[in-house]
Amino acid sequence: MKIQTRLQVYAFIAIALAVVLGAILFLTAQQVNESRQKIKSVDIVLRGVNDLNGLTYDFLLHPGERAKTQWQIKHDLITKSLDQSVSGSKQEQEIIHKIITNNKEAEDLFLELVDKVDQPVSSVSADFKERLTSQLSIKLEEVTKDSFEFANIKREISEKAILRASLIVFIFIVVLTSLMLAIIYLTNVSIGRPLASLSKYTAELSSGNMEAQIAPNLLIKQDEIGQLAKSFNEMTVKLKQLYSSLEEKVQNKTKELNEKLDETEKLNKVMIDRELKMVELKKEIEELKKLKRINL
Repeated sequence: MKIQTRLQVYAFIAIALAVVLGAILFLTAQQVNESRQKIKSVDIVLRGVNDLNGLTYDFLLHPGERAKTQWQIKHDLITKSLDQSVSGSKQEQEIIHKIITNNKEAEDLFLELVDKVDQPVSSVSADFKERLTSQLSIKLEEVTKDSFEFANIKREISEKAILRASLIVFIFIVVLTSLMLAIIYLTNVSIGRPLASLSKYTAELSSGNMEAQIAPNLLIKQDEIGQLAKSFNEMTVKLKQLYSSLEEKVQNKTKELNEKLDETEKLNKVMIDRELKMVELKKEIEELKKLKRINL
């Protein structure tokens, strides 16, 4: 596999893991946020139910349109918050539907109580009003109890989601760390060490060691380093051939020069001998001339 391709695969794996981790964190954050929103809605319901109890007793003490309107507004706010929490698991939906049912029954009981309060005192017994009030309180208490149960379920789901996200993040950090260490190791083995070996080889060549050899494992690699090693090996072979050729030429030239030098020395010796003979001959001629004068 080519180095570029290998590095692209490493980068793709790292990016894919990062994207998966980001997606998991995003989904977990959404789930936690949804749970918090539902818990917030339940808190509104709990505060609203508490207010409804107070408004019910306020209405009994001071019947009138104002107390009735405040009770209805608070009830509508609770109903709206419950409608926003309908989605979820089967267990959550069952609890929400139970809360909605009790809330609707509480409204019916309050409206019935309002109707009885509006009637003449003689036509409605105090026990009946007290019974309606007690039933209304029981329904509101059931709404409160179920709301607490629902809030606890959502808190538990939120805590589990956060714990699961933390565990997944930890696992992915371990995986990413292991992957990065593996990439560093593989990069060192497949790139760093071969380059160091090539660097050592070229240093020996530059120092004049023509007998230096490339590690055999580099020549069988199928990546760019293998191609570079083969090129260096071919270059070294050619350099050795060129060096041998130059040595042979130098030896031949040296031999020719030595031969010419020997010839030149021989020629010089002959010339010197001739000069010496010429000098001796001149001396003899001079002596002959002297003898001839004497005889005359």
